[in-house]
Amino acid sequence: MIFTVLIRETLKNLLIQEDTDGDKKITIEDKGPKKFVITSTSGERYPIKGTYYLSNLLQELVRGKNKGLSILELDISKIKELPVERISRSIKEYYWPGLTRTMDEKGIEILGKTAHLFMRLGIKSMTMDDIARQLGVSKKTLYLYVSDKNDLVVKVMQQIVQHEKDFSNHLCEIHDNSIDMLFALSKDVAQKFGQMHPSINYDMQKYHPEAWKIYGDFRTTFIADCIKENLERGINQGLYRSNLDSFIVSRLYANKMDMCSDSEVFPADKDDFKTIHFEMMRYHIRGVASDKGLAYLKEKIKQENIQL
Repeated sequence: MIFTVLIRETLKNLLIQEDTDGDKKITIEDKGPKKFVITSTSGERYPIKGTYYLSNLLQELVRGKNKGLSILELDISKIKELPVERISRSIKEYYWPGLTRTMDEKGIEILGKTAHLFMRLGIKSMTMDDIARQLGVSKKTLYLYVSDKNDLVVKVMQQIVQHEKDFSNHLCEIHDNSIDMLFALSKDVAQKFGQMHPSINYDMQKYHPEAWKIYGDFRTTFIADCIKENLERGINQGLYRSNLDSFIVSRLYANKMDMCSDSEVFPADKDDFKTIHFEMMRYHIRGVASDKGLAYLKEKIKQENIQL
């Protein structure tokens, strides 16, 4: 579906309604209605609902404006792209020309496969020769996309963080119920990080501080903000206790996430990540749920045969 819209007018109205903190972005922190109706030049109307889709709409409008356009042929399918597909298309269409090194489909594939290697084997133990051999490419090919191993680790972490942000936002959109959303997020985390090599956090912190900072910022800001939004939604739905301090609890949750993969706190030979994360999830949800939330949780456990 294609909508022809006036960029300047639509962009102005969108920001006035949805960008309540004035930072030229639309995030879960903004207090707008999270529903914006676009109007075509022919008078047709179409509602865009949810933070993720509104953020995509804003991005498409800004891209059109930056091209010097006054009217945009807005493809609704691009607004509703899944996060991974949108990232891949955006990199290919908008970011490649500005990169110092070429980042084509092969480069994106290399970053993705390298992320799996690091998760399975750790970072410090892998040399560029090892990585090239495991990926089935030459070292010369690797250096088409990165300048050295540290640059590779940084780019891999940037890709992981961006994917996790988009996927988390997507979960927020498809799960209205706060407990369902938290379950979906926790399941995703357990699946992705359950087999993570125990040395990864240590390796990044000691040998790749730039990548560690990217991860740290993601944990202390985005994850905490995501949980804060979940807590506030749950309170409004009556599923979480009304006397919760969402700021404090969200920060506690984010830092407990980091603790789950700390080998000094939880030795790798004693408990695996999935078990630790499961206990943290059980501790958190039973601590924040109201009587209504506990009743919903009990029924969910029964229906889905969840051990919680």
